[in-house]
Amino acid sequence: MGGQISEAEKAYINEYAIIIKEINKRRSIVTLLNSIKFRRIWNHSTEEQKKIFVKDLKCRDIQLIKDWLNNHPSIDLEEKNIRQLRNIAKELGIRNWCRMTLVEIINAITDERKKQNENT
Repeated sequence: MGGQISEAEKAYINEYAIIIKEINKRRSIVTLLNSIKFRRIWNHSTEEQKKIFVKDLKCRDIQLIKDWLNNHPSIDLEEKNIRQLRNIAKELGIRNWCRMTLVEIINAITDERKKQNENT
C-alpha cells in the first residue's frame, strides 16, 4: 500500500481537477464581464448581437465570448491586431487576406462592409 493511490483517490483527484478547471473558466468569464471594454461594447450592441452573446455565454466557452468581444462591429478596425483582422477578412470572403499588410486588410474590410451595406 505504501505510496500507491487507490482507484477511489484517483477518481477524487480527477473530479477535483474538473471542478477547479470549471471554476477557473467561470472566473475568466466574470473577469471579462466586469471589464470596461465589455460594458462599452454591450452598450453599443443591437438586440440581435446581445442574443448571440447570451447564447455564447450559456455555452460557457471563453473563446466564443472573447471572439464576440474582439469581433464586435463597434470596435474600430485600427484597435484590432492582424490575426483578428485576418479572421474578419476570412469571414467576409475577402480574397488573398493572408497576404495583405495591416493597412491593406483594414481597407479591404472597410470596402467589403460598404459593399455589403449597399446591397442590403
